[in-house]
Amino acid sequence: MINFFKTLNPFSKSKKEEEKLLRPTFCYSEYQINDWKKSVIESAHDILRYSANNYWPMKFHACGIFGKKCTFYDVCNTTPDNRAYKIESFFKEKGNFSLMGNEDETS
Repeated sequence: MINFFKTLNPFSKSKKEEEKLLRPTFCYSEYQINDWKKSVIESAHDILRYSANNYWPMKFHACGIFGKKCTFYDVCNTTPDNRAYKIESFFKEKGNFSLMGNEDETS
């Protein structure tokens, strides 16, 4: 069972106080949980491979999946010879990230 809190707009005047904080529960079968675990592991393997190859493939199906364009939309939609310039111009590196939590503070 998945159990979590969900808040609606806390500043909304149209909702009663008890309606602003919801606690829905979801029940998943054992096979669904096992499939989810496999999916997460595969995604982690993809991320490790992308990082090792310094190649992050475009996911065109997700360009506007959350109601706004992806952070990297302009990078993906420029010519290959212009991508490095856009990355250097629009993004700042924050050091080396490690999945093990050992961030390199010297970068």
